[in-house]
Amino acid sequence: MFGALEVWNTEDHTGVLLYINLADHAVELLADRGIDARVGAKTWRVVCDELARGLAQDLSVRPVLAAVASIHDLLATHFPSNGGRNPNELDDRPLVL
Repeated sequence: MFGALEVWNTEDHTGVLLYINLADHAVELLADRGIDARVGAKTWRVVCDELARGLAQDLSVRPVLAAVASIHDLLATHFPSNGGRNPNELDDRPLVL
């Protein structure tokens, strides 16, 4: 999915794919090398674990929105907008497959 959706295709390599499989109760996060180098595996694991716990307690959009907000905050911290120099290059709409 990461390659098929071209999540890697950003100038600073900051694409993040959040994959949620409700049937298997699985949450995965794939981050491109630019953002991953600044954030690291432990932080991504926290985001995934919090999302999985949230979904176990409340199977709704709320835990997903909280995870997306956490990812957004990490991206904004490490790659700030800088007066529009770092535009949003990827479609943010969720895909249901």
